Amino acid sequence: MSFPGPFCGDPWDRLLSCLVRLDSHQLEELKLQLQAPELLPAAPRPFSWADLRALEPAPLLGLLQAHFLEADAWGLVLGALERMGLAELGADARAARAGECSARG
Repeated sequence: MSFPGPFCGDPWDRLLSCLVRLDSHQLEELKLQLQAPELLPAAPRPFSWADLRALEPAPLLGLLQAHFLEADAWGLVLGALERMGLAELGADARAARAGECSARG
């Protein structure tokens, strides 16, 4: 799975481009992973499963922006993708985070 390119804009826009590439099942799993203590070791949790459950990619990004610095939000998403076993998607997300332009489709 590759991201549509190029994605050389704002880091938050690049993160959104990663989130919108997830299918509905992957997005649901990502939201579950965001609750994992391994990804969010510090208590208290800034949001609950109820906060995440109904969110589509853009509102999910807004929630991440409201509670985390850019680097931390990227770390959460990349960690969740890794835990989900989505290696190719994770590699593409890392490239997006680095701001690498991509023409892959």
